[in-house]
Amino acid sequence: MVEHPPACQFAAKRDALEEGGTLAVQVEGQAILLCQARQAVYAVENRCPHQGKTMDGALIRRGQLICPHHGARFDLETGEALGPHTRCALTTYKVHLIDSDVMIEQRAQARLECGT
Repeated sequence: MVEHPPACQFAAKRDALEEGGTLAVQVEGQAILLCQARQAVYAVENRCPHQGKTMDGALIRRGQLICPHHGARFDLETGEALGPHTRCALTTYKVHLIDSDVMIEQRAQARLECGT
């Protein structure tokens, strides 16, 4: 039996993600968007801070997650807002890859404050 870090929850099987793709999941009642880019997996809150819409269908380009509704851009690693649409960051979660499982820490890794 594989032991998972104590604060982690199962999010998905690794093979459910494709390079450059996203997957919307629910973890402990929280809407999470898993993203795979550059052979790494990232997890962010599945809600764009611009207008509160889900990020389902978001594009990944050059390490950025692009909102499918308004084009707001966010850094995949930090959640930082990049561009004119919003100054509010996405909440990010630390990801652990254990065997074929994608696990995320229950508490948010980072929630950057909105810029002024």
